[in-house]
Amino acid sequence: MKATLSTDDQCDLIRRFITMIEDAGLQFGGGGRSEWEGIVETCELGSTTEEHRSLVLAWLKAEDDIIDCSVGANFDGWYGIPWEAI
Repeated sequence: MKATLSTDDQCDLIRRFITMIEDAGLQFGGGGRSEWEGIVETCELGSTTEEHRSLVLAWLKAEDDIIDCSVGANFDGWYGIPWEAI
């Protein structure tokens, strides 16, 4: 996120992100300061989908206060292997 954001603006951005994540039935683990890293997973037993991945990426790209973002490929969080290998 932009390093020039006030603490209140950073908290607001994070709250909006978490709201979007929770509304999609997902959860986020991770963090940072102006640069964040983490993992998005489902709240229920199961795996995230390409639709989840696209939703998160679209939301991040639509936020003016986010300078750059990337979303990695889906992988099995338990075994740490790409979906293609499962």
